[in-house]
Amino acid sequence: MNMVIEGKLVRLRDVEPDDFGRHKRWWRPGAVWQNWDAPWEMKRMLNPESIEHWLTRLREPPPSPRQIMQIETRDGEHIGWVGTYWVSQETGWRDCGVVIAEEEHWGHGYGQEAFRLWVDYLIDAHQLTRIGIGTWGGNERMIHLAARVGMHEEARFPEARVVEQRRCDAVRWGMTRAEWQADRAPAREGFRPYRSADWPRAVELIRQLFQYHRTLQEAPEFILDEARETLFGWLRRREDPIWVWQEGGELAALAQGRHAGAIFLEAFVVAEGRRGQGLGARFLEAIETHLKERGEQDLFLSMVWPGNPGAIDFYRRHGYDLLNTFELRKGLTQDRRGRKIRFLGRSFHLGKSVP
Repeated sequence: MNMVIEGKLVRLRDVEPDDFGRHKRWWRPGAVWQNWDAPWEMKRMLNPESIEHWLTRLREPPPSPRQIMQIETRDGEHIGWVGTYWVSQETGWRDCGVVIAEEEHWGHGYGQEAFRLWVDYLIDAHQLTRIGIGTWGGNERMIHLAARVGMHEEARFPEARVVEQRRCDAVRWGMTRAEWQADRAPAREGFRPYRSADWPRAVELIRQLFQYHRTLQEAPEFILDEARETLFGWLRRREDPIWVWQEGGELAALAQGRHAGAIFLEAFVVAEGRRGQGLGARFLEAIETHLKERGEQDLFLSMVWPGNPGAIDFYRRHGYDLLNTFELRKGLTQDRRGRKIRFLGRSFHLGKSVP
């Protein structure tokens, strides 16, 4: 029985007889996608024997669960495929990938949706413990796709690949089954962790935050591409939290922290149109409560711009002490003596609470 996985933009389906001609064309040397998907392997793969082996594999009855599926737009155009292989069957670990074969179909969201559908199917159908990708540092589209579906950068091997006679990093991104379950759980109102489905709204909130800073500094506009790269940079670090506040079904606030012996809150923004309603205070209190429950003793606010006195006044009203021109601190417990943190490359021992 043919299998179909439906999305809003694309569907994943089993191979059909008309697909083979397109696969033969896509595997001719010089196709654009070959410059990005493991280009160091193409010399070995772009020969008649390897291509015939690939076509023979496609002609075989598909196994269950699936290991290859074709990508088709909602109007029936065949544009690529998804695949997977075991890294460790013993531990339930698979890698996966997606190919949108022709450049004219890039940038329309097809690959992103196909990859998300595929990851969700694989984790559930194969009962995986973890799933990931392996690629090279220059394959930014694939790395961004990994971030968009909830993966994190897990390893980077400097100068481990050669692409067009240049050494590049090899990178691995992945997520565990538990992380996948948490990411796909229904979004709840109020305070919660960031989920991959929050990406579009989170990007807009980041743009608002940094555009406000740039307006105060009379600096150039902070554009959406910069906001996307900022969020992508945050998502690379699995250990650093991103929190959101949802209200009325919409992301209304966002914060990002960094672990450095203590938690440093590096970004905090309430959406335009939601400010002045007490939402920021509720969000900040929820972050503090969450950190207390985890046993954190202090919360630092770093990179608070001195030219934004309104933000400084807000934090001081909520119990934060100004430590210097760009940093504030609030003790979350009564006694923090002996607490050691690391900040800006230096170690500090905290004393008693600042009065």
